[in-house]
Amino acid sequence: MNNTLTKSRTPYVDIAKGLAILSVVLLHVDYVYPKLSFVNINGMLGWFWHVPVFFLIGGFFLKDERLANPVLFIKGKMKSLYLLALYIYLPATLLHNAFFDWGWYSTEAVYGDKIIAEWDVKEYALGIIKTLLCAGREPIMGAMWFVYVLLFALCGYSIIVFIVNKCKWGGYCVPVILLALQTASCIFTNVYGLTIPRFSNAISVMLLLYIGQQLHGKLQVKFDNPYLLVAALLIVYESSLLTGNVFLNHNSFKDVLHLTVGSTAALYVICYVSKKLEGCRIGKWLELCGRESFYIMGLHIVGFKLCTMALMGIGVVDGGLERIMTPEINGNILLLLVYTACGMVIPLILIASFRKVKSLIIRK
Repeated sequence: MNNTLTKSRTPYVDIAKGLAILSVVLLHVDYVYPKLSFVNINGMLGWFWHVPVFFLIGGFFLKDERLANPVLFIKGKMKSLYLLALYIYLPATLLHNAFFDWGWYSTEAVYGDKIIAEWDVKEYALGIIKTLLCAGREPIMGAMWFVYVLLFALCGYSIIVFIVNKCKWGGYCVPVILLALQTASCIFTNVYGLTIPRFSNAISVMLLLYIGQQLHGKLQVKFDNPYLLVAALLIVYESSLLTGNVFLNHNSFKDVLHLTVGSTAALYVICYVSKKLEGCRIGKWLELCGRESFYIMGLHIVGFKLCTMALMGIGVVDGGLERIMTPEINGNILLLLVYTACGMVIPLILIASFRKVKSLIIRK
C-alpha cells in the first residue's frame, strides 16, 4: 500500500493499486455472481488476484541496502505501518460496545465463525492489549489483516536478507529460502490444517515481495508488451478456472505455482491496463484511490454500514446492518454499484475531513 512507496510516486503503480482496492471493495459486497462452467467470474474480478497483487506491488520499491539493515528497516515499518494501522484499529476497538448500540453488531450474527457480545472493563482491556500486539479481531476492521501480514512479511524478509548477507551465502539463497518457506507454509495449511493467523500467510507473502522487487527494481519490467499481456491473461483465466481462487487471509491457495505464477501474471495484466489509463479521467480517479488505498482498505466496511443505514432510512433495504459486510442484495446490480461506490468514496471523504480538521487544529 502507500507505505512501501517512495515520496516520488509512479502514476501507473497508484492506478494499479486503485484497481486492486476497487476489486477488494466490489467483492466484499454480498452479491452472488453467476457460476459458469467456462469462466470463474468472481476469480477474474479479483478473488484470484487482488490481494496477491497488492503484496507484489508492496515489493516494488524495496531496496537491498535497506533490507540488509533490519533494525532500521523494521523501525521504519513500525512507524509507517504499525502506527498507521493503530490509528484506525484502536478507535474501532474502543467503539466496540457502541457498535452494538448503533446496530452495526449483533449477538445473533456470526463474525468469522464466532459470536460476539458487548465487553466489560476486563474484556476492553484485553481487546486493547490484543490490538496493540497486532492480534485484534474487531469485525469492522476485518480487512486490516492485510496490513499486519504486510508488516510481518516485510520484517521477515529483511531478517532473511540480513542473515544471507551476513553468512555470505550468495544472491540466489534468498529466493530459494523464500520459496522453501512458502512451500512449507502451503503444506502445513493444506496437508496438516495448521495455520497461524497473520504468520502463516506472512511467510507465504515474503516471496511475493521478492518477486515484486525483482520485477520493478531489478529487471525494470515495463508492462507494455501486448504478447505478454495475452499470455498473462491466459494464465489468469486458466488458473482461476481450474485451480480456483486465492484467499490469503486464510493462507488458502492450491500450491506455490497457483499463488506465485498466477498472481505475477495478474500483476502484468493490471499494470499493463494501468499504464493505458495514465492521464485519463478514470485513471486520475483510480490514482487517487491507489494513493489512499490504505484508508479505503481500513474504512470501506464503515462505508458499507453508513450506506446501509441510509438505504434503510429510505426503505430500499429492510435490514442486514449487523452483517459483517453488506446485506444480501439478491442480484441487484444497482445496489452492487451503490455499495461499491460508498465503500470507495466514503473512506476518501472521512480521511479528507480528518486531515482538514487536523490542519485547522494545528493552525490554531
